[in-house]
Amino acid sequence: MKKILVTLAVAGVLATPAAMADTSNVEVYGQMNLSLDLVKSGAPVGSVSANQVNTNESRLGFKGSEKLDNGLSAIFQIESSIAADTGTGSTLAGRNSFGGLKSDSAGALTFGYHDTPYKAATRGLDVFGGGIADNRSLMGQGGVTQQDRRVKNSINYMSPAMSGFSISANYSAGGEDAAASTDTKGKVTSIAAMYDMAPFYATIAQQKETFGTATTGTSGGTVGDSDKAFKVGGSFKMDMFAVNVVIENTNFTAGATSTKARNLYLAGQYNISSNNAVKLAITQAGDMKVNGATAPNSGARQLSLGYDHMMSKRTTVYALYTKLSNEAGANYALKGDTSGGPAIGGANADPTAISLGMKHSF
Repeated sequence: MKKILVTLAVAGVLATPAAMADTSNVEVYGQMNLSLDLVKSGAPVGSVSANQVNTNESRLGFKGSEKLDNGLSAIFQIESSIAADTGTGSTLAGRNSFGGLKSDSAGALTFGYHDTPYKAATRGLDVFGGGIADNRSLMGQGGVTQQDRRVKNSINYMSPAMSGFSISANYSAGGEDAAASTDTKGKVTSIAAMYDMAPFYATIAQQKETFGTATTGTSGGTVGDSDKAFKVGGSFKMDMFAVNVVIENTNFTAGATSTKARNLYLAGQYNISSNNAVKLAITQAGDMKVNGATAPNSGARQLSLGYDHMMSKRTTVYALYTKLSNEAGANYALKGDTSGGPAIGGANADPTAISLGMKHSF
């Protein structure tokens, strides 16, 4: 009996430091979004059908803050992606993860792995964001990388809102792995300005990526090449309906070749009742222009229609249909943020998908 009591006493002492750890400033949050996607490749010859269970931006996160002196707070966030469809491929800190300082009067400065302001400025305008009907199948395409992206080794600043206005800026440093003095170090710079005062939201954003030596880290690629993007977006939202629009120009420069494109996104949502809504979105990728000359039949368009039913404030079931139509010289694919299946698309293809899913936030 004495041995048992001594063992319990020792265990209690060893557990004390962990028990005293202050977790009162830590918030656990997340989202599980899973869907059954019935997809067809829509190839001109030999179209393929597939049934996929996909996880759509499912995540688990921890975030918190601690008040410091002089009106400052230390802030942090660790957000991980959850591959709930396959059980493999989840990534610790694979989504926005950072640490930094925040001031109510001066804004927040963070360091880590972060969405660029260019991405964050309009992600909330995509009424089908994260799933197979995500507008990034066409928006932000045309260069080496997707423009709506998350960048590593970044410094991010977000100003406080002043009468609805705010700005955000990001710098992502290359060169961490530079091995020689002759290495060229790439970089990503991104900035956005926002006005958010109900019922209006408006934004303007610009982003540039300059590629450095392939081994130098953040912006490895072909030295001297660059990706540029510019967009404006906005929304008008009332109790019964919302209308969103984004206009985007992209410009990829490789040596003496400049490839430009203009993309358009228009979406609307009508709330039938407090817990039922219908959604419609049209995305258009314009014909590419190579050194000023139009590349014929290089555009594509996507039409998506959906229905949401809120079972509670945190749980929504949904159904949607989406179709992407490629012209003869285009090669876009239905992508979203899904896993467990190949991209569906290709030249002259008209891929389609029906998606039935549930999203639960916590």
